[in-house]
Amino acid sequence: MKNPSYTLCVMLLCALSTAGHAVEIVSCQGSDGRIGFYQRCPPGTVQVGSQSYRSHSGGGDPNSKIRATVYAIPECDSCVEVKEFLSAHNISYDEKMVHEDIEVQNELRDVSGSLSAPTTVIGQEIVKGYNRDKLMSALLASGYVAPDSEQ
Repeated sequence: MKNPSYTLCVMLLCALSTAGHAVEIVSCQGSDGRIGFYQRCPPGTVQVGSQSYRSHSGGGDPNSKIRATVYAIPECDSCVEVKEFLSAHNISYDEKMVHEDIEVQNELRDVSGSLSAPTTVIGQEIVKGYNRDKLMSALLASGYVAPDSEQ
């Protein structure tokens, strides 16, 4: 297990690094045998290891600016699947219930040309029903960046 100060140092240096750049962390051993973690070894120490880390652009979630609207009705399995899909991809969404609100019904008709639920709006894309490929395509068209685990 890595030293807690190592983890803290890596987190701090990644946070302070410029957006989207790699940070090299070196481990340096002093004459007393103690090891410290730095961007470069200070005088009187010897480098004994290194690791490169990449920070995310902007220091936050690159997908936080993507917004979706889900037009839904109660007891709708497809509606639940759309919301689970968006949540699984860390996409914020507004849910608009269509079943009893005439203004929302009119809005949905204006947006999509019908009263089909679920209807999902992501950026300029409209996806009717639950279709993973179309939802992902709409996310990508809106600038979605898949986490490393999805690539």
